[in-house]
Amino acid sequence: MTGVQTCALPILFIEPASVGGPPKDQAMLRFGSAGDVTIFSVSGPTGQGHETVFPEIVARELGIDPGLITLRAGDPEGPPLIGGGTVGARSMSAHGGACVLAAREAVKKGMELASKELGVPAAGLEFAGGRYRVRGNNRSIGLVELAKKHAPEAGPHPLDATGDNPVKGTFPSGAHVAEVEIDPETGAVEVLRYTAVDDFGRVLNHTLLEGQMHGGIVQGAGQVFVERCIYDESGQLLTGSLMDYGIPRAGLIRSMELADHCVPSPNNPLESEPGPTRGPSPGYPPWNAPDRSTPRACGARPRRSEAPGRRRGSSCRPLPCRRRTARGARATRSEEHTSELQSHV
Repeated sequence: MTGVQTCALPILFIEPASVGGPPKDQAMLRFGSAGDVTIFSVSGPTGQGHETVFPEIVARELGIDPGLITLRAGDPEGPPLIGGGTVGARSMSAHGGACVLAAREAVKKGMELASKELGVPAAGLEFAGGRYRVRGNNRSIGLVELAKKHAPEAGPHPLDATGDNPVKGTFPSGAHVAEVEIDPETGAVEVLRYTAVDDFGRVLNHTLLEGQMHGGIVQGAGQVFVERCIYDESGQLLTGSLMDYGIPRAGLIRSMELADHCVPSPNNPLESEPGPTRGPSPGYPPWNAPDRSTPRACGARPRRSEAPGRRRGSSCRPLPCRRRTARGARATRSEEHTSELQSHV
């Protein structure tokens, strides 16, 4: 493109998260006769991967195979639990922390059972790798073996445990840079590269975390560049289906480089910080970098914004090219769609 300008705008941020709701979050573990474990939680998954990571973190504490563990979230037939739900970037730190505390309570209960089985005081035992061992010799018994041996015919299992995790805030932070090319004549924008470094605290599952980062960044870029609800003069919504609405696609961002620089959080048992649940808001990192760099590249000068109801900060004068970035194409498409609709009336 002729006269193309390249912009790279860094964004630094720190955000309070995991707060609000009830004073604590709970999770419960129930043991089965086959040594299996069921996690009951009020945190319902909506694509975060709770079904994978919650069993993983409980398995690490119990020293057993994650395949023996099943998550049942929001089960109306499960035990009554207190919790704030899956909101505000709190799933892992709040509900994951409750799962860890429940697992630790189960291990503590297992000490008494193992003490009777091995014929030694509980103080003479240690737990590691899913087994209770007598200090100083090789005698041991596994947690799964205990669960099978002490499974009742009816009623609660002696290893069943509940974890109470008091709500405490966390403060994820990071630095994001979006490099974009902009044609000042047409307003066409191309995202060349996106680089992000974040503090997530202790990372439990890198695959799930990176997937959330990819989705969150692209979702935010979609809100900046392609998403818009369009109505005709009579108020009819013209973008009411995914055939018409501008949804972000995989090719919206050419290159994405992610890194983590993690500092364990002291405010929850997992030492974790929230991932990118800031996805729905284009006004927050990691995506307001391309949104702000577009008018700058087209010649707009920053000014102080003191409009009522808005936070003080840098903003740019609106320019026609800003609307033409991706909306120009959508407007043309909507006009064509409107004509098509009118032709069928």
